[in-house]
Amino acid sequence: MIALLDRDLHSHLLQLGSRVALGQLPTKHWYVAPLDGVTIDEDIVGTLEVGEQATLLRAGRGQVVVRAASAPTRRVQIACADRTQE
Repeated sequence: MIALLDRDLHSHLLQLGSRVALGQLPTKHWYVAPLDGVTIDEDIVGTLEVGEQATLLRAGRGQVVVRAASAPTRRVQIACADRTQE
């Protein structure tokens, strides 16, 4: 999914534990996909509905603050899925 999104989107590189992920906000959903080597692992993309015109602010390792006019501000913790538990 992420590989198909427009390239002019505001993208975030996220450090999730010992891994790195790419986050993009094309609509009211924030898409996060772990980077695996030089490729993006599109099989385990996670999403979070954040509402229209949301702002994402980095809040430390594995954490993001989501601000939206239509909802309360919230701090979200994210992590990459453990492939061994699938």
